[in-house]
Amino acid sequence: MINRSGSQSSFLSSFLQSAGLIFISNILVAIFNYTIVAVASRKLIDSYSLWTALSGLIAILSTPANGVYTSVTRTSASLSKTGLSNQSLSQVKSYFWAYQKKVMSYWKIAIVLLPFLAYLLVVVISGISYWIALLTISYLMLSVYFGIHHNVLLGLLKIREYALTNTISACIRLVVAVSLILMGGQIWALPIGLMINSIAIYFLGSYFLKQVYLTFAVRTTGTTSTLIIDLQEEIISIFFTTGGIFLLNTLLYIGTITVQNSSLSIESKDILAIFFNFGQIIHFGSIAALGALVAQAAHTNSKKIYFVSLSMTLGATVVITGGFYLGGSTILNLFGRPQYTWLIGFIPLYAVFICLYNIIYVSVQYLIAQHSYRPILWLLVGIVAIISFPFTSKYIVLSQGLDLDFVRFIMLSILAGIITAVPLTTCVLRSKSE
Repeated sequence: MINRSGSQSSFLSSFLQSAGLIFISNILVAIFNYTIVAVASRKLIDSYSLWTALSGLIAILSTPANGVYTSVTRTSASLSKTGLSNQSLSQVKSYFWAYQKKVMSYWKIAIVLLPFLAYLLVVVISGISYWIALLTISYLMLSVYFGIHHNVLLGLLKIREYALTNTISACIRLVVAVSLILMGGQIWALPIGLMINSIAIYFLGSYFLKQVYLTFAVRTTGTTSTLIIDLQEEIISIFFTTGGIFLLNTLLYIGTITVQNSSLSIESKDILAIFFNFGQIIHFGSIAALGALVAQAAHTNSKKIYFVSLSMTLGATVVITGGFYLGGSTILNLFGRPQYTWLIGFIPLYAVFICLYNIIYVSVQYLIAQHSYRPILWLLVGIVAIISFPFTSKYIVLSQGLDLDFVRFIMLSILAGIITAVPLTTCVLRSKSE
């Protein structure tokens, strides 16, 4: 008779240990990344909203890469369910050797579209140069291939190596991006920094994964008909996973593009850019420990991991928001915006949307790990609500003193969060579990 409670406790213990290491790594990465944001905010006064809009669009367009990463993590976790051994790792190595060849063949086809895609990027974000757009699209394409080894490590639960790769590559990006900004590189610092970060992830991930294979004397590099069939199934899985992550990222970042292309005043755009950055810091800080959620959830469909993840995330959201509320003036000075200290009182209001988004985030990640994709379509409702801001803002009636464009946008975002979080959470609660 299988001791299910003991097995689930073991998974939970492993998840919490992994969460601790990933939390430390992600906090360091967040410090590095937002040091870049702070420097950009102070040095790129006239183009800071453009930096924010491009960052948001990159996050949305990174969806194919994130879909591949999530699928890689989930599959490598499934292939190594019985533990790390020569046999299980031989399967992993064979599988992803074929996987990389497949990704590279698609990349060779996609590269023909580079000039056209760069032109579309210029159309979507007014003010960006064609060459920056070309470099950005090149980064987005290459990152799909460059991150595979890194996410195999996560799927194998080699958390220390995964965390080291994250931290070192982010540190390299910090040095490159800040140096470029200080030398007058302007917006160029964003795509160049990301490209260098992606290259560092590739070499570090490859090195650490090779060490794992050497430890277990794994030499298999070929493919079989079974692996090819699995890869065909994987493509279908990637399609749905990518769709879910695309909607998830869009819900968080579409506001940056909506605002940049709206008729709002420059001041309102600048204020919302600050709020977007606050929100991203709160979000990424609160999910800093959840890097292994998909890998662990792929091993079991117990809702314990879901509830623990949700509790950790919501607790961290409240703590970080409180820290921003108390130290907001210092942070605004760091961002070179001391004139906006009166905005501190609105941070908890925007944090309500981030709190709802974090519930959505954990729910979607859990559903993806369980191959349950249909409920994720609820994200479309929230996205449409935010995109509708230019048309619906006049109907958002607020009390006197709060009748401000950025407050209307925040209230609409909260509404979008509610109508998305409630059905997604309900779907998770109604799903079967062990």
